[in-house]
Amino acid sequence: MNKSYTSEATNTGYLVRQKDHAFVLDFDAMRKAIFFNPVIAGRVARDYGAPPGTVGDELKDAVASKFQPLLPSMGAGAASPDDEVFTAAALALASNSRNWSKVIAKLEDLKSALLKFDPVAVASVADAPTEREALLARLTAILGGQTARQDSKSIIRFAQFLRSTPEYGHLLNEAREELRERDSRLSDTKLTAAVSLLLAKGDKALRSSPDVSATKIFGMGPALASEFLRNLGWQSFKPDRHVIRLLRAWMPQDARDAVTNGYPPDVLFKGLSKEERDFWKYAIIGEAVTPKGESVNDADQLLWMMGAYVIRPKRKQRAGVKKPLPSEAQLVGLMAQFYSAGLDQAITETAKILAANWGYHEDAAHYEARTVADSISARWTVLIPSPR
Repeated sequence: MNKSYTSEATNTGYLVRQKDHAFVLDFDAMRKAIFFNPVIAGRVARDYGAPPGTVGDELKDAVASKFQPLLPSMGAGAASPDDEVFTAAALALASNSRNWSKVIAKLEDLKSALLKFDPVAVASVADAPTEREALLARLTAILGGQTARQDSKSIIRFAQFLRSTPEYGHLLNEAREELRERDSRLSDTKLTAAVSLLLAKGDKALRSSPDVSATKIFGMGPALASEFLRNLGWQSFKPDRHVIRLLRAWMPQDARDAVTNGYPPDVLFKGLSKEERDFWKYAIIGEAVTPKGESVNDADQLLWMMGAYVIRPKRKQRAGVKKPLPSEAQLVGLMAQFYSAGLDQAITETAKILAANWGYHEDAAHYEARTVADSISARWTVLIPSPR
């Protein structure tokens, strides 16, 4: 990657501004933080089954193999046999609220319980109430966690859906191409985000006539739908909570808006929630900040690992310090002290105070301050008088 950066780097050093004023991720810095720091590398090696003490490029390569599309023979334009589609969907649903490393560790158990990922066989088992309950209990035990039973139900329902809708992989490819015809500017990554929203909402969410062949998938929001398509080999940037948190903390709102303003979701969709709009927006941002020559899948995975391992959202726990979290009014008051220097400076200074007085991690403090600033930006001049 050509590191022709100006001095306008963000406070983290992982997202930097180039000479053309576009923000890009610093892959080298993120990889160093994840795989070369002995403490972080130890946690990553433990989770992904690498030998203790594995660090650096060896660990990076070991983890990369776990994140490769599980069905590499299925390119974005290829037809998908139903068993492969079922595999991709089942593992996406299994990853709900679970670290991907845990899903990979349970792959053989899932394969056994789901009859080698044969959707027709699983659907046939589910036809008998007693056998369905036994399968549901087995899947729930394998997955574990608060959402295990609901996720297991979703996997079984998807098998039943595939039995009644064979060659669903063809329909997914057709849906993407029909959306491409509606807006020829959309890249493969943006089209993956659009199809993900269709799978989460159903074709009734389309702005114009709903002639795109896509059905709402039970149990999948846009993030899990994006994971499903990635497992099929599609180019996908999946902005989950870790990814959105970091991009909001690192990238000024005006820079984010500059990237997304040309692709309003209302052109294609209607009735999107705030969460769904954020998914669309940050999928576009994620593609934009991926350096040339790098994969958006890799960008998403590195950002996720940064949020999960390196820059966690939790506050520091300091002995003897138990202060309640500041309210929005308190944060506005803090920002008001620095408003004359500009909004970005107000955010930066407020974040420093949060870190010093409330024990926030530096990145979490910056995220908290920017989140409040974003939420009140429309009424900022009312809450805080303009500087003289």
